[in-house]
Amino acid sequence: ARLLAKIMQEPLAALPLPARGAHMHIVGWGPFEPMAHELRLKAMEVAHMPALSHHTEEFLHGPVASLEPGDEVILFEPSPASLKGTAGKLVTRRHKACERAALTIGARISKVKLPHALPPLWQAVLALAHGQRLCLNMARAKSLNPDRNRQENPRYLRAFEHCKFK
Repeated sequence: ARLLAKIMQEPLAALPLPARGAHMHIVGWGPFEPMAHELRLKAMEVAHMPALSHHTEEFLHGPVASLEPGDEVILFEPSPASLKGTAGKLVTRRHKACERAALTIGARISKVKLPHALPPLWQAVLALAHGQRLCLNMARAKSLNPDRNRQENPRYLRAFEHCKFK
């Protein structure tokens, strides 16, 4: 609990807010991939932000082509201390490829990386907490109440009625 509290106070918790109109691409490898998918859902649900999530390799083999200048790419990556051997070198190289490709297009890069030598699964869980803080900050910047679901809005409530199985 103390370690989590210490980590959450670090500057990493203040990820930059994406620009209005930008799309988010959240990229992760290994245990960071499901965290990227979860952050995508939170970005759409809480901050009403268009977002996509990808495995590192998937991103490099297609979605990178959909990037536009000004889009936000969030890279979930484990700390270098936990990446050992050939697999670690490959992950590091592929993440650098994601970063270079996105920067070449003019997208903005934010890295969610914890410098602590924790097992990658714990790093991923803690990195997700930073991503959730980003979503909360995005909602606040848009004057949205993250506790109020769009389904409480009458217009969206009527639209969701069409989504139910009958």
